[in-house]
Amino acid sequence: MGLNVGGLLSTVTGLVGGILGGSAPAGLSISDVNTLMTNGVTAATNLDKAVTTDASTLAANMTNDITTAAQGTLSMAVNGAAALSKSFLSDSAKTITSLNTAVGGTLAGAYTADVAGPLAAGVGGGISGMLSGVGTGVGNAMANMATSIPAATASIVGSLGASTLTATGLSAVLGSATVVGSSAAPTGLLSGLL
Repeated sequence: MGLNVGGLLSTVTGLVGGILGGSAPAGLSISDVNTLMTNGVTAATNLDKAVTTDASTLAANMTNDITTAAQGTLSMAVNGAAALSKSFLSDSAKTITSLNTAVGGTLAGAYTADVAGPLAAGVGGGISGMLSGVGTGVGNAMANMATSIPAATASIVGSLGASTLTATGLSAVLGSATVVGSSAAPTGLLSGLL
């Protein structure tokens, strides 16, 4: 008398029927489960491709935007520093020329040593500090981007994955399946995994 495989696979009284919460009117057929699983795998595969493409595009766009902004910021900082330096040197040169003409070389020399020199050092230090601050800020922005893009992508993938399970009906099937012989209300054979 051989093994009755049909009894095991019966969607009403068999092992598979019991696992899926099957009863005469409400049980799922093997074909139904196969269709749901196939559709779920197909949807998940398509979603994975779409998310991977979209995540790559998002990362590229963010990288380009931040890089463009950083280049603009650095360019403005360097141009501003150059303009500030040029303005200061021009003003100093005019002041020295006017002192030379008006009072003589002694005052001009004193001004250069006591005023223009320290001022130039201060301006140079200020420009250096400004450029250093801009460089540090840009570096931090790039480092944060390198960390935040993968984290955002993982979050998007996780969220869309859960949505796919729900949209394909797999979440409902797996969530309502019960263990064979359980008299409790359906808690879901795999509900702990979802």
